[in-house]
Amino acid sequence: MKLTFKIFIFSALLIVTATSLFSQSSGDPNDEIVAEINGVKISRARLNQYYSENLKFVYNKQVTLKSSLNEIANRIIGIDKAKKGGLPNNPIVQERFDDILFHAQISKDLEKKIASISVTDKEVEKYYSKNKEYRVQQILLRLRAQPSPEEVEKQLKAAFDIHQEVKKQPQSFAAYARKFSQSTTYVAGGEMGFQPAVRLGPAISNEIQGKVNGTITKPLRTPYGIHIVKVLGVKDFRDINKNLYKKILFDVKRDNIMKDYFTRERKSAKIKILDSTLK
Repeated sequence: MKLTFKIFIFSALLIVTATSLFSQSSGDPNDEIVAEINGVKISRARLNQYYSENLKFVYNKQVTLKSSLNEIANRIIGIDKAKKGGLPNNPIVQERFDDILFHAQISKDLEKKIASISVTDKEVEKYYSKNKEYRVQQILLRLRAQPSPEEVEKQLKAAFDIHQEVKKQPQSFAAYARKFSQSTTYVAGGEMGFQPAVRLGPAISNEIQGKVNGTITKPLRTPYGIHIVKVLGVKDFRDINKNLYKKILFDVKRDNIMKDYFTRERKSAKIKILDSTLK
């Protein structure tokens, strides 16, 4: 999840509960009503609350009480129209609402644990020793998201033919990339520069870890297609962007928390896998 949990939940609540949020009373008898939209009374306290939340985000225009009130009015009008048109029963809307509930539940259960994640320099060094950053070139023969067996067979044959040629003439790798590669890097002879392992993906990063300069991999399949990769160099730990790797390790720890969470939750769920051939 790219957005922080708090931002996601705030945005979701604005969309889902706008009408009820702004029609509630603050409990203060002196809290005046500043507007009424389609019968929904907007109190000054609720407007100030919405305005304060808006100030936490970056906009390309100035946030004022008036602009915040206009947003509230627009939301109420839009939600009223949606309800009258039966949109709450629309399957796509219901699916979106399920997404909001899913992320809201995860936020409720895990926000504190995820907020407490820390990453030390020692942890970064240990992680990097097993996931080094390599400078690589590639030749990519693309495949569609759901290719036919014939398409896969054709591209694999082409990839192995190219692989045989570049193994004989490794110095011509860039020329072959410019001629055959279907990646945007073809213009640079397939040059991709230094890439963290997570950006290359497991199929490629696992294949090149520990390999010496000049190594040319066998054709490797990823969701993008079939790759032939040449190792050009490896970055020393002293030269890496430690902040980037702290972010990568944060994501790893967060994903492990999520994995453990759902491992526990699945124990009390009723799950049946009906297709034994699924991988």
